[in-house]
Amino acid sequence: MPEPDHIASTRQAYHHSAELYVEHVGIELSPQFETALDRAILDAFAVDMLDGGGGPVLDVGCGPGRATAYLARRGLDMSGIDLAPAMIEAARAAHPALSFQIGSLTQLPVDDRFLAGAVYWYSVIHTPPDRLGSAWIELRRALAPGGRALIAFQTGANEPTVRPDAYGSA
Repeated sequence: MPEPDHIASTRQAYHHSAELYVEHVGIELSPQFETALDRAILDAFAVDMLDGGGGPVLDVGCGPGRATAYLARRGLDMSGIDLAPAMIEAARAAHPALSFQIGSLTQLPVDDRFLAGAVYWYSVIHTPPDRLGSAWIELRRALAPGGRALIAFQTGANEPTVRPDAYGSA
């Protein structure tokens, strides 16, 4: 089955711009890019996960592992996936104690009902709204009963924002 265009283009853009992305955004969460509210939401998710007994949590669309590492330092059993091989290389180099692999939000590389939690930290933004249903079906398949999901995304005008050049990649 051919890969959807939005997945192929997202992989290509982030693969080719990974070095510039890391240079610009970094390998750790920072006040320059994450607000106090962002960190508070991540902290609350970590506390909730730990209060619920913990378990494996997957950072879906992890990029260079910024949120993955942040949540791991708060005691969560974190791993990450990303479409772009160069982003996975960057995550592995920056956070060698954590597990990262290539993967897609529509084909999570885990068994059914395996995950205690999943984090989609601004990673659904490249998925067209009419394709999000398949991502949520896949999330439901992968989450254990009582599993938790944290999904962050930007909002704005009714029309999608198109950035023809992001981090040096069309």
